[in-house]
Amino acid sequence: MIRNQFTLFRKLLPLLSSAILPVALVGAPDATMTVNVNGTGEIAVGSQFGVTVSVSNTGDEAFLTGDSISYQLLVQGGGNTVFSTGGNIANGLGVGAIQTQTFTFTMPYGEAIRFNAGWTALSTVSATRDTNTTNNQATANFNITVPDLQLLNLQGTGDVLPGQDATVTFGTVNNPATGNAGTDPGVLLSAEALLVDVASGLTVDREAVLVNSSSNGIAAGANIQSTISNLHIPSDANPGDQFTVQVTVDPGNPGLVVETNEANNDASMTLTVGGASNLQFVSFTHDEGTFFAGDPIQISLTYQNAGTAPIPAAQVNTFQVALSFDNSNLGVDDFILRRINASGNNQGSNLHPGETVTLDWVQRLPESYQGTFYVLAENNGNVRSSNSPTVTILSTSKGMTSVASTNTTILSDAPSSSADGKAIAYESIIGGISQLFLKRENDPPIQITQGNAGSYSPS
Repeated sequence: MIRNQFTLFRKLLPLLSSAILPVALVGAPDATMTVNVNGTGEIAVGSQFGVTVSVSNTGDEAFLTGDSISYQLLVQGGGNTVFSTGGNIANGLGVGAIQTQTFTFTMPYGEAIRFNAGWTALSTVSATRDTNTTNNQATANFNITVPDLQLLNLQGTGDVLPGQDATVTFGTVNNPATGNAGTDPGVLLSAEALLVDVASGLTVDREAVLVNSSSNGIAAGANIQSTISNLHIPSDANPGDQFTVQVTVDPGNPGLVVETNEANNDASMTLTVGGASNLQFVSFTHDEGTFFAGDPIQISLTYQNAGTAPIPAAQVNTFQVALSFDNSNLGVDDFILRRINASGNNQGSNLHPGETVTLDWVQRLPESYQGTFYVLAENNGNVRSSNSPTVTILSTSKGMTSVASTNTTILSDAPSSSADGKAIAYESIIGGISQLFLKRENDPPIQITQGNAGSYSPS
């Protein structure tokens, strides 16, 4: 029994040996993915860029028609997927063969806020009969770049005068730290100017101007010149006062444009107010004629600040109105009718350039003064007067006697004076006939009748 079993084992041993001999291994395809961001690896916001993906068969057997081969591409910034696309390979992929596809994108301006985030192009391939998945994914890192606006060459132009507008000019430069990013053409950018009173620290004016025009962004390297011409200097500013002008391009926190450096968007300069005040007479009028001492007359005086700076409210300007025997200047023999101390606009405020003040009053002539006079207005040596004496004063206390009927040596009779005493009518015998005469003040008599019969009793 034992012998028969051993014999059977000896017969089966060659068969068992042949069953465990080595055999040839079966081949398999292997899909491998690679990805590349075209260019330098820096993408400017708003610009186009390409990403190339490649699927290759690194196995020793082909992918056959009908095998499913699909790939996906994700473009991500800071973990956020911005673009997603992909494709399929339907006709198989031979051993060592490569399928390449380039995708083109435009980096949105809205992604500028993540310019410091990590950016990645991530591609993945999936294929049936692919037994090696360690090489099915590939990544390519890149950066995005943004603009950097700077404000340069801030300058003031023209005179800085109280109550007028000051002008400043400046340049807005886009100087990116890296790359060539421009600003979004769809965004209008402004520059804002603040006018600050250095003495008080108060902002007295705020003006703005558009830097770029519609549909035109600010390209890398561009330098756009701008002017702000309506910064209003307060009318009560005085020569020597100082104001700071601070100009900021793309103001706000944050501004409309994401930049690599937000600290170089502004510049400041100081404006010093110039100009000088210049008080001048505009007009000087008064009643003219002959008056008795103590009579009232109307006087009007108008003066103006013809300068380029205000006359301060605290500055006193003294006007003198006088009776004078000449019209050149005031002297010791002149009679001062009125002395007026006018400060500023005479209403408690500055007298601004171009403003006028009119003083009207009724002036009583002196009681014991007689003669014919000029009426002068004087301020700081400047005299305003007519070219001839215009006011005669007749004294009520000091009489003056003279012969009125100087037209004849014969008897004159029946005098009659006017109510103001300035004229007298009387009779004179001329050629044996009584005629009437009129005499005004110191003028020669005038014969007013030429009759061939007598004229009598004028009144």
